[in-house]
Amino acid sequence: MDNQKIILNVENLNTTFVSDKKEIKIVKNVSFQVKRGKTLAVVGESGCGKSVTMNSIMRFTGKNAIVKADSIQYNALHDGKVTEYHLESITKPNGPEMRALRGPDLSMVFQDPMSSLNPVYKVGDQVAEGLLQHNKGMKKAEGYVIRKLAEEYVLIPCGERAEEMNETISLSETAGFIYINADKADSTEELAGLVAEEYDVPKSEVLEDVKAVVKTLQQKGILL
Repeated sequence: MDNQKIILNVENLNTTFVSDKKEIKIVKNVSFQVKRGKTLAVVGESGCGKSVTMNSIMRFTGKNAIVKADSIQYNALHDGKVTEYHLESITKPNGPEMRALRGPDLSMVFQDPMSSLNPVYKVGDQVAEGLLQHNKGMKKAEGYVIRKLAEEYVLIPCGERAEEMNETISLSETAGFIYINADKADSTEELAGLVAEEYDVPKSEVLEDVKAVVKTLQQKGILL
């Protein structure tokens, strides 16, 4: 098997539910591969075991389920390097190893949206909660979830901010740094000092640029 080309390999997956001392086999000897960059459709009539198959891979089947397989191998590809995860050997479905994969690597869209969102909380806050839970380097500030990428910041509005602005915002690395650290300075000059210290340049060289960035962020409503 070429781990560079195959993202998921499932061999002889069997899922049995135990109820009143009876065993009911729902999934029997299911095998398939998902190629990287491709889409695989699992089609069948209602009740044939499609959802149970996916839940078995994600380890969402519950305590009364027995999941066995020769292999459930997920091949994560990061920076050109493949890391193999053998999900069939994970003994704790809700342990740290499986939780670390759910979200950043493995995700599932459930059929019933009414049970996926809590009507008491705003949608933006619930979306932000998932992002904060599963992405290192993300934090919430001034109504946005912020993610630091290689050379930029991405701001995702949430809560009341999402009602005002329904789009993500891309900032350069320097602009993102200015936004995050704006509340640490009492003036634009102090903020320019933080930028100068971070990037090891004279404050006089960045002061005008910092003023321009702050003005732009205020005009866009990103900085108040």
